[in-house]
Formats: sequence, C-alpha cells, structure tokens
Amino acid sequence: MARWNEIKELEDEKWKAKSAAKVRKFKADERRLALEEERIRDAKKAKERAMMFMNPNTMDETARKYCRGGGVDDGGRGGGVDGGDRGDGGGDH
Repeated sequence: MARWNEIKELEDEKWKAKSAAKVRKFKADERRLALEEERIRDAKKAKERAMMFMNPNTMDETARKYCRGGGVDDGGRGGGVDGGDRGDGGGDH
C-alpha cells in the first residue's frame, strides 16, 4: 500500500507540474495578445494624429486641395444628387 501512495503522489506532482505549465503558457499568451492589441491601438492613434497634423508639403495636389477646404473635384459632372444640375432648381420636368 505504501508503494501505491508513492505512485499516487508522483502522479499528482506530474499533474500539478503540467497544470502549472499550462497556466504559465496561458498567461504568456494573454500578455502577448495584450501587447499586440496595444501595439495596434498605438499605431492607429499615431496614424490618426499624423492625419490631423499633416504636412502640406508631403501631400499630393488632391490631398492639399481637400485639406484647404476645396473638396474633391466632381470630375466635370453636374451637381445635384443625380448629377444633372440644370440650374433651374427643379427636379425632373
């Protein structure tokens, strides 16, 4: 019976060691994911900040025009919802 208890204790120690290793691995994965999430969040914030404080000298002409408040060129189409701004202010007559 004493031998049985020794074997049982060894098995319990093995199980505890495996369990502790799994817990350590799980915590390491949690930390890794949290760091990755923080890195992504920081990169997104940096990109937003860069957009707020854009240097006009590094922009192309379209971006410069848009930032100055000119908007984007409509490509020669008429204004209005349907693209047919007739200037008479009405809808389909």
